[in-house]
Amino acid sequence: PFRNIEFIHSDVKKFVQQNSLASYSKVLLDPPRIGCDNEVMKSLALSEVNQIIYISCNQSALARDLSVFFDTLDQSSSSSKWQIKDILPFEMFSQTDHLETIVNLERITI
Repeated sequence: PFRNIEFIHSDVKKFVQQNSLASYSKVLLDPPRIGCDNEVMKSLALSEVNQIIYISCNQSALARDLSVFFDTLDQSSSSSKWQIKDILPFEMFSQTDHLETIVNLERITI
Protein backbone atom coordinates (compact mmCIF):
# COMPACT_ATOMS: atom_id res chain seq x y z
CA PRO A 1 0.00 0.00 0.00
CA PHE A 2 2.89 2.45 0.61
CA ARG A 3 4.65 3.18 -2.66
CA ASN A 4 6.31 6.49 -1.86
CA ILE A 5 7.80 5.72 1.54
CA GLU A 6 10.97 3.96 2.53
CA PHE A 7 11.73 2.81 6.06
CA ILE A 8 15.43 2.72 6.84
CA HIS A 9 16.72 1.19 10.04
CA SER A 10 20.30 2.37 10.24
CA ASP A 11 22.73 4.42 12.21
CA VAL A 12 21.75 7.83 10.88
CA LYS A 13 25.31 9.20 10.84
CA LYS A 14 26.54 6.27 8.73
CA PHE A 15 23.55 6.56 6.44
CA VAL A 16 24.04 10.30 5.86
CA GLN A 17 27.77 9.80 5.21
CA GLN A 18 27.21 6.95 2.74
CA ASN A 19 24.08 8.12 0.89
CA SER A 20 22.82 11.16 -0.93
CA LEU A 21 19.71 12.73 0.54
CA ALA A 22 18.75 14.23 -2.83
CA SER A 23 16.03 11.65 -3.49
CA TYR A 24 14.30 12.23 -0.15
CA SER A 25 11.70 14.97 0.23
CA LYS A 26 10.83 14.28 3.87
CA VAL A 27 12.71 12.85 6.83
CA LEU A 28 11.40 11.61 10.17
CA LEU A 29 13.95 11.78 12.98
CA ASP A 30 13.41 10.13 16.36
CA PRO A 31 16.85 10.23 17.99
CA PRO A 32 17.79 8.90 21.43
CA ARG A 33 17.61 11.21 24.43
CA ILE A 34 21.06 12.69 23.68
CA GLY A 35 19.82 14.00 20.32
CA CYS A 36 21.49 13.83 16.91
CA ASP A 37 25.10 14.17 15.93
CA ASN A 38 26.04 17.69 14.83
CA GLU A 39 27.33 16.37 11.48
CA VAL A 40 23.96 14.72 10.81
CA MET A 41 22.09 17.92 11.56
CA LYS A 42 24.37 19.97 9.27
CA SER A 43 23.96 17.41 6.47
CA LEU A 44 20.18 17.58 6.81
CA ALA A 45 20.17 21.38 6.98
CA LEU A 46 22.16 21.64 3.76
CA SER A 47 20.38 18.77 1.97
CA GLU A 48 17.58 19.06 -0.56
CA VAL A 49 15.05 17.60 1.88
CA ASN A 50 11.94 19.80 2.11
CA GLN A 51 10.46 18.69 5.42
CA ILE A 52 11.81 17.20 8.61
CA ILE A 53 9.68 15.90 11.43
CA TYR A 54 11.82 15.74 14.57
CA ILE A 55 10.55 13.84 17.62
CA SER A 56 12.37 14.58 20.86
CA CYS A 57 12.13 13.57 24.50
CA ASN A 58 14.82 16.05 25.60
CA GLN A 59 14.15 19.74 25.07
CA SER A 60 17.80 20.74 25.59
CA ALA A 61 18.98 18.35 22.87
CA LEU A 62 16.11 19.47 20.63
CA ALA A 63 17.07 23.14 20.97
CA ARG A 64 20.74 22.37 20.32
CA ASP A 65 19.97 20.25 17.26
CA LEU A 66 17.48 22.69 15.73
CA SER A 67 19.87 25.61 16.14
CA VAL A 68 22.08 23.97 13.51
CA PHE A 69 19.35 24.49 10.89
CA PHE A 70 19.44 28.22 11.42
CA ASP A 71 23.17 28.73 12.11
CA THR A 72 24.32 26.58 9.16
CA LEU A 73 22.17 28.30 6.57
CA ASP A 74 23.00 31.75 7.90
CA GLN A 75 26.61 30.99 6.97
CA SER A 76 25.86 29.43 3.57
CA SER A 77 24.94 30.98 0.25
CA SER A 78 21.76 28.94 -0.01
CA SER A 79 18.64 30.47 -1.56
CA SER A 80 16.43 28.68 0.96
CA LYS A 81 16.08 28.48 4.69
CA TRP A 82 14.24 26.47 7.30
CA GLN A 83 11.27 27.55 9.33
CA ILE A 84 9.46 25.86 12.17
CA LYS A 85 5.89 25.30 10.99
CA ASP A 86 4.53 23.47 14.03
CA ILE A 87 5.58 22.45 17.52
CA LEU A 88 3.48 19.90 19.37
CA PRO A 89 4.44 19.10 22.96
CA PHE A 90 2.66 16.21 24.61
CA GLU A 91 2.87 14.21 27.79
CA MET A 92 3.03 10.49 27.14
CA PHE A 93 4.15 9.46 30.59
CA SER A 94 2.20 11.48 33.14
CA GLN A 95 3.96 9.83 36.07
CA THR A 96 7.29 11.35 34.94
CA ASP A 97 8.58 14.85 34.20
CA HIS A 98 9.35 13.92 30.57
CA LEU A 99 7.72 15.88 27.79
CA GLU A 100 7.72 14.63 24.21
CA THR A 101 7.92 17.23 21.46
CA ILE A 102 7.28 16.95 17.73
CA VAL A 103 8.66 19.73 15.54
CA ASN A 104 7.73 20.17 11.89
CA LEU A 105 10.49 21.96 9.97
CA GLU A 106 9.94 23.06 6.38
CA ARG A 107 12.30 24.53 3.82
CA ILE A 108 11.23 27.81 2.25
CA THR A 109 12.72 29.63 -0.72
CA ILE A 110 13.97 33.16 -0.06
